[in-house]
Amino acid sequence: MPLNMSTVRRLIYSHHFLSGIRRGVCVLFAFGLVTYVFNDTGSGLIAGLGASCVALIDQTGHLKRRILEMLWGVLLGGLTVALTGFATPYPVILIGVVIFLCFGLSMLQAFGPRGGVISLACLLLMTITMHTPLSIFQTLLHVLITMIGAILYVASSLVVGRLTQVQEEEQTLTAALLATSDYIEQRGLMYDPDTDVDEGYNTLMQRQSKMIAGHQAVRDVLLPNISENKLNRSTKRKMTWNVFVEMVGLLDLFLSTQNDYKFMHRDLAKSDSLIFIRDALFKYANEIERLAVMVTRGTRFTHFTQNTGAKAELRALDYELEKMQRRGFDLTHPETFSICTRVLKRLKSIQRALLRMRQQVGTDRSLAVLEAKHLQHLPPEMLTHHEYRLALIIDNLRWSSSVFRFALRLSTALGVGMLVAIAFPILQSHSYWMLITIIVIMRPSFSTTSQRNNARLFGTVAGCGMTFLILSFTQDPVLLTVALVSCLIIGSALTLLNYLTSSFFTTIAVLLALQFLILDSYQLAGDRAIETVVGSMVAFGCSYLYPWWEARSISRFAQAAREANAQYLIGVTEWLKNHRVFSTPPTSDSHLADIPQDDLSWHLGRKNVYLALSNFTDSLQRMMLEPKAKQIHVAEFNHLLIQNHTLVSRTSIIIETLFPLNHVPLRLVGYLESMALAIQNNDLSLAHSELPEGIGTDMSLPDIEYLFTQLRTTIEQIILESQSIHQS
Repeated sequence: MPLNMSTVRRLIYSHHFLSGIRRGVCVLFAFGLVTYVFNDTGSGLIAGLGASCVALIDQTGHLKRRILEMLWGVLLGGLTVALTGFATPYPVILIGVVIFLCFGLSMLQAFGPRGGVISLACLLLMTITMHTPLSIFQTLLHVLITMIGAILYVASSLVVGRLTQVQEEEQTLTAALLATSDYIEQRGLMYDPDTDVDEGYNTLMQRQSKMIAGHQAVRDVLLPNISENKLNRSTKRKMTWNVFVEMVGLLDLFLSTQNDYKFMHRDLAKSDSLIFIRDALFKYANEIERLAVMVTRGTRFTHFTQNTGAKAELRALDYELEKMQRRGFDLTHPETFSICTRVLKRLKSIQRALLRMRQQVGTDRSLAVLEAKHLQHLPPEMLTHHEYRLALIIDNLRWSSSVFRFALRLSTALGVGMLVAIAFPILQSHSYWMLITIIVIMRPSFSTTSQRNNARLFGTVAGCGMTFLILSFTQDPVLLTVALVSCLIIGSALTLLNYLTSSFFTTIAVLLALQFLILDSYQLAGDRAIETVVGSMVAFGCSYLYPWWEARSISRFAQAAREANAQYLIGVTEWLKNHRVFSTPPTSDSHLADIPQDDLSWHLGRKNVYLALSNFTDSLQRMMLEPKAKQIHVAEFNHLLIQNHTLVSRTSIIIETLFPLNHVPLRLVGYLESMALAIQNNDLSLAHSELPEGIGTDMSLPDIEYLFTQLRTTIEQIILESQSIHQS
C-alpha cells in the first residue's frame, strides 16, 4: 500500500492505529515499571524487549485467541531465552543451539500466519539474547526479567483492550468499510470504456480478497463480544452492529453479480449506459468511505442523511434502457439488455442499503437493533478458526512440505550470517542486527521474501539516516522521548500495512532507545546500515535454497476453490430441499416467514468459497512475482479464477431468484444437485446435462432457463480448464 495522504487518513481512523497505540503504550509501561522497580535501565530494556516481542503477537482479533497466543509467546519466549543464554559462553554450542531453535520455531509456520508471528517473536528474542555471553545466574535473571516484561504487557494490554473495546470494534468496521469502498471503486472502473479489462480484473480480485478479509476481521472482533443486552445498553454498539448487518447485505449485493465486462463493452460501445453505471459506483464508493470515517468519529451529520446518492445516474440509466427498448435493442441483444436491467435493479438496491446505513450513523440513534434474534444461532464456523495441534508440525516434517523447506532455509541463512560475522570482525559487535534482518526478511514464499528484502533494506537505511539527522538537531531527552514513542506507535501500526515505512519508524525508535543507554547512536546508526545491507544480501542469496515455488501449491488452491464452489451449491440445494420442496404445493395461506430459516449451511458455504477464492487469488499473485521460468499456466489459472468467481455470482443470482418462492419443483433442485456433483467430481459429461424441459413455463419465470444455462456453461468452463491444466 503506497503511503500518501489518503493512506495516512485511513490509518488514523483504522484499528491498526488504535492497536499500534495500545501496543506502544503497553511496551513503554513494561519498560518503565521494571526500570522503576529494579532502578536499572538495562533491566527495563530487557523487559521492554520481552514486551515488544509479545506485542508482535497481539494483533486485533478474537480476545480468547489473542490471550492464548500471547501466553504461548510468553512461555516459548522464556524457553528460547533460557536455551540461548546458557549456550552464549560456548560459541560452537551457540551456533548449534541457534540453528536448532531456528528450525524448531520456524516449524510453527505449520499453524498458519498466527503461528508464524509467534515464531518470529521468539526468534527475535533469541537473536537479542545471543549478543553477549551470560553466566548461569545472568541467564536466569535475563529469563525472569524478559518474562516479567512479557507478562506485564499481556496484563496491561488486556486492561487497555477492555477500555477501548468499543473503539476497536468501530475501527475494525471502519477498515472493512474502507476496503469495501476500494472494491466498489474498482468495480466502477471495470465499466469504464478505457479500462484494460484483464488487468482491471486482477486488481478487482485483489481488492475483493482484502474486502473479504476485512469483513471476516469484523466478525472475529464483533460477534464474540455482542449480546442483545450490550446492544440495548450502548448506542455506539448498536450503531456498529446495525452498520455491520447492512454492510454484509451490501457485500451480497455486489458479490452476487460478476458480469462479462468485455461482452458489455462490445455491445454497449455506442451507449452511455456504462458511463452511468461507472459514475453511480464511484459515488457509492465515495459515500461508503465517508460513512467509514463517520463510524470511527462517532459524529452525527444531519446533512449526510439528506444525501441524494446516485439518483441522477440511476434516472439516466433508466432512460437509457427505455431508449434501447424503443430501438429494439432488447430483441437484438436480449442477454446484454437483461444484464443492464439487472444492474439497474441492483444499483437501486444498493442505493436503498446506503440510505439505511446513513440513518444508522446519522442523527437517529434510536433505531431498532437489526436481526438481533439471530445472534444466538451463529455457528462457530463463521469465525476464523486456528488449529494448534502437534500433529500439524509432525505432518510437515517432510521434504515435500513448504514449511519444512522454509525452516531449513532460514536455519541455513542464520548459520551463514553467524559465519559471516565471525569472518569479519567489524560485524561481530552488533551481529544480532544482521541476524534480525535475516529473520524478519525471510518468508516461506520467494515473492514475499523479495518484497520484504527491499522494504527492510531501504526502510532501515533511511531510518538510520533520519536518526542521524534527529541527533544532530537535538539531544534534548524530552524531545527524543516524544520522537521515540511516536515512532514506536507508528511503526507498530504500519507493520501489516506498509512494511517499508514500518521499518523506517521502527529503526528510528530502536536507535533512539539505545541512545539513552549507550549515548553513541551516531556509530550505531552506521553499524545498523552496514549490517542491514549484509543481512539483506544473505537473506536474498539464501532465498534460492530449497525453494518452494508457488507453482507447487497453486493447483491445490485452485482445486480448493472448485470444491468450495461445489459445497456452496450443495448447501443451496439442501436448503431448498428442506424449506422449498413440498410433496404438494403450499396453500395460498403459506408465507415465506412461516418456514424455518435456521439452516445456515449455505451461508457457511458462501463464506468458505470466498475464503478459498481469496487464497487462490493470493497464490496466483505470488506466482506472478516469481521468476518467469518458475511460473506455470498463468493465463489458464487466471481464467480459472475468473470462472470460479463467475460461478459464485451465478449461484448467488439463483439464490436471489429461488429463495423468495414458496415452492420449487423437485426436478429443478435435482438438476442443481447434478451440477454440484459435476463440479465436485470434475465430471464434464454430467455437466452437459440438459435442464428439464418446461421449467420456465411451470414456474412462470421466463429467465430461469437462461440463468441455469449460464450456470451450466460456467461449470463446463471450470471443468475444461481444470482438466487442461491437469493434463499438461
